[in-house]
Amino acid sequence: MKITQTPINSSLINTPSPASARRGAAGAEGATVAAGGDPSRDQLSLGASAVGLTARALAQPDVRGDVVAHFRGQIAAGAYQPNAAQTAGRMLADPLTDL
Repeated sequence: MKITQTPINSSLINTPSPASARRGAAGAEGATVAAGGDPSRDQLSLGASAVGLTARALAQPDVRGDVVAHFRGQIAAGAYQPNAAQTAGRMLADPLTDL
C-alpha cells in the first residue's frame, strides 16, 4: 500500500471573520478548506483552535537537527544501543489506542 500526503494549499483556507470569532467556540468556524478550490467539492470546516494548531505544526522544521546531531554523536562513539524489543513494540503499537 502506498500512502502519499498532499500538502494543504494555504490559499484555499478561509480564515474566520472577527464577527464569527466573537460568537464563541460553539458558533465560530475557524476555517473552511475546499478541495481544489472548487466550492462544489467536498469541504472541511476546522475550528479556530484546529487552525492555530495546524499553523504551529506546519511551522515546525521537518528535521530536528539537534536530535539528529545527538544520535549521530552517539552512533559515532559506539554508545548508541537500541532496544530491539522496544523498537518492535513501538512499530506494532496502534497509535489510536496507545496514546
